Amino acid sequence: MDNDSMRVPRSQPITALPGAGQPVLRLALILGLLGMGYLSANFLPRAFLYVLYVAVLAAAAYFDFRERRVPNIVSYPAILFALGAMQRTPGGWQSALLGALIAAAIMLAPVLIYGAQRAGIGDVKLALFIGLVLGLTSALFWAALIAFATAAIVGLIGVILGRLTFKSSLAFGPFMALGAGGVLAYLMLSA
Repeated sequence: MDNDSMRVPRSQPITALPGAGQPVLRLALILGLLGMGYLSANFLPRAFLYVLYVAVLAAAAYFDFRERRVPNIVSYPAILFALGAMQRTPGGWQSALLGALIAAAIMLAPVLIYGAQRAGIGDVKLALFIGLVLGLTSALFWAALIAFATAAIVGLIGVILGRLTFKSSLAFGPFMALGAGGVLAYLMLSA
């Protein structure tokens, strides 16, 4: 018997998307998430959506801080749900699509400049989600400002304390989650 016949099938990591290799199941999951987003947006209060979005942001921040990546099992379902619910985005679905494209393009620039090893694709997907949730509104601007400002402050403090250098990289997902989560909390409380 040769070694090829004794191979053990490679299992998927726990963070792999369900339905890998099964197109019908994958299509059902996609349509289910889009439908859940649509129904949630139409029949539940906006504050409920915001709480769900903040939970997604917290999960993304946790994984990015701990593992230096935002797993697809967090980002893809969140994006699909937000796509289904985008009619409730401030400014409507057009604003949601524009916000998603612009936010993702801004986060894609460092990936193109520095490569995927230094600037992650997970940040691009997280920005796409945040853009869908906040739309092309002042809320997206404030979320980005909070994210970039807090990252700069933490980086500067790290350099001053000698724990970081100017060439060190920070996980940016937690800062994006902080900015978007803060804006969502503000919108929820001011409504």
